[in-house]
Amino acid sequence: MEALKGNETIMVVDDEEPVRNMLSKFLFSLGYNVLTAEDGQAAVDKFTEHSESVKAIVMDVDMPRKDGITASIEIKTLKQDTSIVLISGHITP
Repeated sequence: MEALKGNETIMVVDDEEPVRNMLSKFLFSLGYNVLTAEDGQAAVDKFTEHSESVKAIVMDVDMPRKDGITASIEIKTLKQDTSIVLISGHITP
């Protein structure tokens, strides 16, 4: 587990509060600073404010106001080298 520890800032973006809280607590337990946002628009707004400190983003794909794909494109235009992991809980038949 030591290899997973860090001290960078990671943003967690998910419209489902339990998922957002679980990911945040897990990353915090590994030593990361965590910022959260409840949808894509909030993520872009928060990233704009904290772009120098955010090193990576874990973001849901399907969210209200602005989806994760649109938000990730906007964030990449602000700071191209930001690492973004898109996640989804959708199951396709």
